[in-house]
Amino acid sequence: MSGSPGLLHGEPARLAIGFVAGFLLLALVPALVWPGCRELFGTASAGDAAATFARKVEASALASLVGMLAVGGLAVVVRPGVPLRPLPLPRTAFAYAAWLPLWALLVALYLLVLHAAGGRIDAQEPLRYLAYETASAPAYWLVVATAVIGAPLAEELLFRGFLQPLLEPRCGRVLGIGATALLFGLGHGLAYALPIGLLGAFFGWLVQRHGSLLPAIVAHALHNAVTVAAMVAWPPLFDWMYPR
Repeated sequence: MSGSPGLLHGEPARLAIGFVAGFLLLALVPALVWPGCRELFGTASAGDAAATFARKVEASALASLVGMLAVGGLAVVVRPGVPLRPLPLPRTAFAYAAWLPLWALLVALYLLVLHAAGGRIDAQEPLRYLAYETASAPAYWLVVATAVIGAPLAEELLFRGFLQPLLEPRCGRVLGIGATALLFGLGHGLAYALPIGLLGAFFGWLVQRHGSLLPAIVAHALHNAVTVAAMVAWPPLFDWMYPR
C-alpha cells in the first residue's frame, strides 16, 4: 500500500532515534562513569561539608562531560536534522546581546513574583560551586568547561538538532520551536522551566532563521559564560537570585 512515510520511516525515524539515544546517553553514561570519577576526585574529611560538596560537583562535572561527549559522538553517527553551517560569529554575538537585556528583565520579574509569593529557586550545583570556589581549585576549569562548552554542545544537538526538526514539519515552525523550548525548560527542572524555556525559544529561533545549529550552540555557550561571569564577579546577584 502506498502512502507518505510515517514517523518511524526515513528522516523522522532518524531524528527520533537521535533524540532518544542522546537523551539516554546524557542520563546513563554519567551514572555509569560516576563511581570512577568519584574515586578520582576522592572524598573530603568527615565534617567538611564545603569540601564534600566541591568534590561531588567536580566528579559530577567530569561524569557529565563524558556523557556530553558521547552525545557529540552520536551526532557523528546519527546526523542531526540541522547542519552545522558556519556563520560569522559577530552576528550571533550581536543577536544574543540584543536578546539578553529582555531576557534578564523577564527573569528579574519572574524572580520578584516568585520571592513575593514565598517561593525560591535552588541554584544548580555547578553554578553554586563556581560562585564560591576559587579559580585556583584544581578542577575549577573542568566545571567551567562542562558548563560553557559541553552543555551547550550536547543540549543543542539534542533539542535543536534532533527534536526541533522532528516536530516542526508536524506542528509548524512556531509550535515546533515552542514545544522544543518547553521540553528544554522542563528538562532543567520545573522551577527553571519558564526562564530556560524562553531562552530555548531564542535558540530555536536562531536555528530556524539561519538554517544552522552553530548559532544556537554559540549563543548558548555565550549565555552560560555570561551567567558564570556575572555570578563570580558579583556575589550579591547570586545571593539575590538564590536566597539561602
